[in-house]
Amino acid sequence: MPPGTTAPSSSVQAQPSQAQQAAEKVFQNDFLKVTVKSLKKTGSTINVVFVYENITEKAYGFFLWSDNTYLIDENGERWDYKENPAISVQGRVTTFVPKTKVIAKFTFITKGSTEGKVFSYYSYSNYEGVGSFQITMNDIYAE
Repeated sequence: MPPGTTAPSSSVQAQPSQAQQAAEKVFQNDFLKVTVKSLKKTGSTINVVFVYENITEKAYGFFLWSDNTYLIDENGERWDYKENPAISVQGRVTTFVPKTKVIAKFTFITKGSTEGKVFSYYSYSNYEGVGSFQITMNDIYAE
């Protein structure tokens, strides 16, 4: 290679290992733990199974803001949340009993590209008596 020149850069990105893809994604703060159990994509629909767990000794009323609960794929496409009765949305509250888990199956839809395979989850939520907070989990792989 002539002096003053550099080798062309490679645009190939390292692929995640199977262990990275299979790893459970977890969000946790002082009172709530949220775990992604599965994410399955079919066409323009994604079904995600979450486990929400109150990790305190106190019962809390919980709800999420449905218009601020969504997935973003690695291409920047937004997948919007469709209401689910297992977890309440604004105006209705689910009480989380101390040291108890709630399994919640969420559905997300997109009107755009359906090519995504890796997702980030965002949810603006509220715990009564604690206040509002953001739940964020990255690198969630579709099964």
